[in-house]
Amino acid sequence: YELASRLSKKVKMLYKDVKISDDPNLLSFQVTKLGIFSQEQVSELLGTESTNIRLQFELLYWNKIQSMQKFMCARSGCGIPICNMSNVFPMSPEGPQGTYCNSWGKIHDMITVTELDEDLNVTTVGTPSTECCWFPGYQWTIIMCPNCHSHLGWNYLVEDNLPLTPKLFYGLCVSAITSIKDYLVPDRERLEEINDGEMLITF
Repeated sequence: YELASRLSKKVKMLYKDVKISDDPNLLSFQVTKLGIFSQEQVSELLGTESTNIRLQFELLYWNKIQSMQKFMCARSGCGIPICNMSNVFPMSPEGPQGTYCNSWGKIHDMITVTELDEDLNVTTVGTPSTECCWFPGYQWTIIMCPNCHSHLGWNYLVEDNLPLTPKLFYGLCVSAITSIKDYLVPDRERLEEINDGEMLITF
């Protein structure tokens, strides 16, 4: 179930509205319908009899795709690369993506990443603050896109050398980023088709 859990988290991160099965065998077939993998990869996966091996290959393919893809600024006319998708990591038990509400009642959907592109010199706004921080022990600073100056999210730095890991990470607003490859963005018609059948595939 560990392999299925890891794959399920990856699916939910990119395809938030899709209902997926908790059954590892069903899940391993469901992900082949999302359009992430090439037709050749799908054929190989469907021809694999072992659920465990199928899940292993799916994680291998998914990680390879993520290592080659980037998130970019979603602002129209910008599109500057922000970071590799492989930099996504969980800072909460719920996973790398979560919904947070600030002290003014504004809700943010945010995804956490370990680092940004090395040559991306984001603009910071204000001074580091611990006020209403969603991650205890860290202080946050607003970060803006260096190209279009839109709000990207926040950086989080450990407060007063506390023994926390990581020492620095970033929270990116889901609405502020998009993926460089179209096939990594859920297709609305595909999502509706999947949801109508609740992705319960039988063979």
